[in-house]
Amino acid sequence: MAYSYKIEDKQVLLVARESEEMNEIAESFKTWGFNLLVEPNEERALKFLKVSKKSKAPVDVLVWDTTDGTLTPLEVADALKKLHEELIKVSVLIAEGETYEVREEIFNSGITFCLEKPVSPPELLDSSLDILGFEGYGHTKTANAEPPATKSQHTKRILLAEDHYVNQRIVKSMLAEVGWEVEFANNGKNALVLWQFGDYDAILMDVGIPDLNGVEVTRRIREHEKKHGGNIPIIALTAHALPGDRERFLEAGMDDYVSKPFTFERLVETLKKAMRS
Repeated sequence: MAYSYKIEDKQVLLVARESEEMNEIAESFKTWGFNLLVEPNEERALKFLKVSKKSKAPVDVLVWDTTDGTLTPLEVADALKKLHEELIKVSVLIAEGETYEVREEIFNSGITFCLEKPVSPPELLDSSLDILGFEGYGHTKTANAEPPATKSQHTKRILLAEDHYVNQRIVKSMLAEVGWEVEFANNGKNALVLWQFGDYDAILMDVGIPDLNGVEVTRRIREHEKKHGGNIPIIALTAHALPGDRERFLEAGMDDYVSKPFTFERLVETLKKAMRS
């Protein structure tokens, strides 16, 4: 595989036991010239980070596989909490089956990504390069590469109308696991503009977004579709589902709703159902 750029003097710490998947992740960073340290022992990894902080030697990328260790994802996130601003630039936790609440706590601790297996080494590398300021240098995906077995054969583009940064990251992380792309609208007016000019498969609409609330945005989209055609699936996201809310959302033209906090399975299945109908 040909690479278009060489990274030098960047440190990667991979905390994981040896496996084929972890070896592929390690190799992808090594090929780009990153200084790579693989540490299977969690205690030694934390000691290395403390020494790095004391000596002011930054860790540019930290990848920590919590699926085969003694510490839980929350325990790891808490241990890293005070290290992000001074030491770690990109932090990736690999976890399994974490709920919305746990993911929210993980992201609030400063973790950049929380991924489930199987992890795509090219996508992980590209995302890390983007955050480190090498956006566009990756190009690690080959044209004839086979997608992972757990991902959809057809990438979906989802518009997320949501102004809360942590919620944006949680949804993006969840939908990345099925190979779907997510773009953000931080308010109702922005959501209308992006919907008109973007080619999306569905919209996740937070009911309480500022400027125009989610119900009003949905009404305007449906009015436009009556005149010009189209019927994009719209799923309401609401923190507090009250009696009568479902009827109000459906009356506005929404296809379904998901109450926060939601699970990965609930979010994906609701979207799939709406996109099939």
